[in-house]
Amino acid sequence: MSVPTARSAGRVALVTGGTIVPAMSQVANAGIPLGRVAQPDDIAAVIAFLASDEASHVTGSAIVVDGGRTA
Repeated sequence: MSVPTARSAGRVALVTGGTIVPAMSQVANAGIPLGRVAQPDDIAAVIAFLASDEASHVTGSAIVVDGGRTA
């Protein structure tokens, strides 16, 4: 989908999030290398970047925002 869309000046990107809960216990944080679950603002920042001109050459990408859990 990203190739035909890119040719007509569109972009396609997928943002996936890990555990997104503002108030989680230490147990949930234990498996995340950055030591905390994602906040809604963490996901929103990636989406804002993708919607900006700074990401004008990003298409066909999947960006995982999970604090390194799936790395």
